[in-house]
Amino acid sequence: MAHSHGHSHPVSIKHTLSNGGPREKYEARKEERLRFIVSPLKNVGEHGEFSQREEASKIELFYDLFFVANLTTFTSVHEINDRKALSSYAGFFAIIWVTWLQVTLFDCRFAVDSFYDRVCKVIQLMVMIGYSSVGPEFDPNVTKNFTIFKTLTLLLLVSSALLAVQYTIVVAFVARKRKETIIPLLFIVAIFAIASVVYLWLFFSFNSEKNDKRYYVWYVFLAIQTIAVMGVSVRWRSLSFKRTHLAERLGLLTLIILGEGVIVLTKSLNYIVGEDGWTQYSFGQAVVVVLTIYLLWALYFDRHPETHFGTIRQQIWCLLHFPFHLCLVLMLEGINNFLLYHKAVHQFLKVYNIQLPDSTTTFIDDTLIQTLNETINDMKLDNGKSAESLPDIYSALSDLSAFAKATLDDQSTAIYKLLTKILAAIFKKYGFEPPKSAVISKNDNPIKPIVSVILLNYRYFFASAGIVLLLLAVFVWFVRRRKDIYDWIAVGTRGLGAVILIACIFISYREDTMFKYLEGPMILPTVLIVLLIVLFIDKVTDMLALWRGRKYASLKSSGGGGIELTTHPSPERERLYPDKSGVQYGETQYSHDPRYAQTQYAQTQYPPSSTVPIV
Repeated sequence: MAHSHGHSHPVSIKHTLSNGGPREKYEARKEERLRFIVSPLKNVGEHGEFSQREEASKIELFYDLFFVANLTTFTSVHEINDRKALSSYAGFFAIIWVTWLQVTLFDCRFAVDSFYDRVCKVIQLMVMIGYSSVGPEFDPNVTKNFTIFKTLTLLLLVSSALLAVQYTIVVAFVARKRKETIIPLLFIVAIFAIASVVYLWLFFSFNSEKNDKRYYVWYVFLAIQTIAVMGVSVRWRSLSFKRTHLAERLGLLTLIILGEGVIVLTKSLNYIVGEDGWTQYSFGQAVVVVLTIYLLWALYFDRHPETHFGTIRQQIWCLLHFPFHLCLVLMLEGINNFLLYHKAVHQFLKVYNIQLPDSTTTFIDDTLIQTLNETINDMKLDNGKSAESLPDIYSALSDLSAFAKATLDDQSTAIYKLLTKILAAIFKKYGFEPPKSAVISKNDNPIKPIVSVILLNYRYFFASAGIVLLLLAVFVWFVRRRKDIYDWIAVGTRGLGAVILIACIFISYREDTMFKYLEGPMILPTVLIVLLIVLFIDKVTDMLALWRGRKYASLKSSGGGGIELTTHPSPERERLYPDKSGVQYGETQYSHDPRYAQTQYAQTQYPPSSTVPIV
């Protein structure tokens, strides 16, 4: 006869307030009340690690949304049309990302919900709003940006000074009970305080008469602050991130960045479909975009760590998310650009494919001019930035009739100039514009600077896609501490895929091959195919690992329909990993991943007293 064993579960405060009696409600309200300030020693691990909670709090998620809203605003107004624009984009992204990281590194260990903590968070939210106000005008290459520099320096000053105060408050709480942490925490306070003083000097040093490279000081001190916090956490393990939810925060930020990319791409798809409705082309592009974003999500989160995988490894893994997130944003921006690029090419083909008169004496007649006029009107070039090109287009169109009796060479030249102006206007309509610094005279080919913009977009798109895949390979290498052949296959396929994508850049240096590639529909599908192959190999190796595990390891069917691997009994198991995402005793880690049923355990005979689920 089966006996059921009841387990007591803690009743939530909100449940008690809804259903409890007067006494229970009083205790619940007493527990729920917002205190002025709470000691960070409230939740400390058995070995002294600071760990306030196992998952991100609601206010932390709220702060993440401000970061992404800031990024969305900056991306929407900052056109990447030359190398300087690309470098300024990366520079501004570095400022907001490192600011987010510094706040996150503090919150993961020391932030406890209180009136004081909420006031600090409001100030940090205001800093993010301040960044969004200067983002549209941020360009270190413009000499008249001293006002923007002063504002940005002031925001960095506020952020650093606030973190110095927050770490000082932590020192005050740990001074008696955790004396071994005083020196490292005071070191961090000193770093942020010095940075604040330097930012104050920098604020007054920017002026309208002189704009040198002093803004590099921002990046130097942002790097120093981050390295100091990370270095302290490695040297003093009680200040490490071992029991924190840092990995979850980085994962959530990755998810939000992907979501922001989906929003931008959805707007572009709606813009494309709104003009001509759903076509075979637009449907195919939509499928490619959705699958690409899904594959990025799967390749990242299928190998996302759920347990601690080493202090130094975790720090490096964390810092590598900066280039990963930067390249991910650029990759999503590149997908959006080429989505619009292909639409622009399809629009131009409507003009280019107009049949010329079947005559041996002339290319131009009234029918051709009327057809061109109707086609140009259907393109709706009077909307947006392309409207400024319409006078030149209609002027060139009206001039065609004067070439009706000219030589065929002169007629071809006139038609070519008209088509060039139309193509330039179409690209402007879809966001491809030459940089403001480009000087284009009336007789210059207007397409040439736009082609340079397209080539730049092509190169940074494939470079960022390749780096994203390369970093995904590095992430697998860091997260899997005891790698087997299947983990090495995962690293290798990602690395090989990265090489293939980066190699696509060299196509842009062969003009004939490049233009054939640009004319075709395979730019976005190329990335999709590489990602799809990598994920397919992942799933095949997962199945192969499980099959070989049945052959070499001692397996048995579990009551829940899964498979269990027999192990040594471990009384430390529940204490070390209460979430059961992995079990560690001694130096051996077990996980739900079927690959850990591999030959590394095949030679060991375990007593059947305890079991660990692996599927």
